[in-house]
Amino acid sequence: MIAQPPRPAIFLFFSLIGCLAVATAGDIKNGQDSDAGAAIKPLTEIAIIALGPMPPRRYLDEPGGDGPVMLLARPGEIPPARLYYKDKKPAGRKAQWRPWSVAFNNPSVMRPVAPGEVLALYQKMPGNDEYRKYVSIPAAGEGSRRVVFLTASSQGAQRWHSIPLVSSISLSSKRMQGKQLILKNLSRFTVLHAFEGSVTSVPPLKTIAYQCAQTGELYRLAAQYGTHKKIIYNTAVRLGGGRYIHLFALYDADPQTNAGRSVGVFRTMIPASKSVGESQVP
Repeated sequence: MIAQPPRPAIFLFFSLIGCLAVATAGDIKNGQDSDAGAAIKPLTEIAIIALGPMPPRRYLDEPGGDGPVMLLARPGEIPPARLYYKDKKPAGRKAQWRPWSVAFNNPSVMRPVAPGEVLALYQKMPGNDEYRKYVSIPAAGEGSRRVVFLTASSQGAQRWHSIPLVSSISLSSKRMQGKQLILKNLSRFTVLHAFEGSVTSVPPLKTIAYQCAQTGELYRLAAQYGTHKKIIYNTAVRLGGGRYIHLFALYDADPQTNAGRSVGVFRTMIPASKSVGESQVP
């Protein structure tokens, strides 16, 4: 004959089972909520663009050939066209090297990266599978959008072998919200910038921006530098719709490869953010 457990013990047993079931269900729900929150966690977007003087063109005319052949730039004269970063994997899996194309004096697309993390970019060494750290892009907050510029930190024919200087424009900052035209001076010259009837002095590393009430109109703008007041550009832009941001960046150039000017100009149009609740980073 099997002895029956006392009734208080049976009641306590089923009470504990019920509590464990409720706790487990709550843990699962909380886990699902946290996973859902992580899934919709906004990324940060960046575009990386290298700016600097173009090397002179060199040609090789071989006897018996079809004509002169333009030679490639020497190592260090231009920035690496491709860098690499480690794509983080879940625990137990090896991280993979992923390529990152670096535009040189040309527009680049926005790419999403994890917020709050430094983006370390590496250069692949020739002839082997070793990677050397080249530059680090500072971390940014969730939902931010940045244009990151790389400029040479040294002079000479091998200027891009050294770690480049990093500067950026935060398109999602409060200062840039609603701006339709942005100018950043990365050259060593103080530049006079004219926009319609206003003229502004823009020293090195200074960023200025404009917001116009009348959209769809053509606006005149020009820039000059130096004691001889050399014109960098004299053009017009159509600002309107809030769909695009006109971005101008000035940088040190080689007069021999830049039409006699020591200041080069990079210009592009960047799609404005589609997110209404975009994070504002100071």
